[in-house]
Amino acid sequence: MKTRTASDRFQRALRGISQWCKAHRHEPLERQQHVLNLKLRGHYGYYGRPGNRARLWTLLHWATLVWWRWLHRRSQRGLSWAAMNRLLKRYPLLKPTAVRIV
Repeated sequence: MKTRTASDRFQRALRGISQWCKAHRHEPLERQQHVLNLKLRGHYGYYGRPGNRARLWTLLHWATLVWWRWLHRRSQRGLSWAAMNRLLKRYPLLKPTAVRIV
C-alpha cells in the first residue's frame, strides 16, 4: 500500500524549517547544516514509507530553496545560486534513503 505525506503535515514541516532558518540565519553555516539535517532526518524517518519517496525529495528541494532564501537575505549583495551550489557541496543536506519495513 502506497502512502503519501498529507499536504498539511508537509506544509507544517516546511514552515518549521523556514521559521528556524529565519531565526538562525546569522549562525555559522556548519551549525545551520547540522540542525537542518537533524530536521530532515527526523522527517525522513517518520514519513519514509513505500510510495512516499517523491514527497521526501520534494521536501529536500523546498528545504534547499528556503535555506537559500534566508541566506540570500544576509547581505545586500545576496547569494547567487552558483555560490549556493558550492555551499551545498561543502555543507550537503541529507538525501532521502530507502526505508525498509520489517
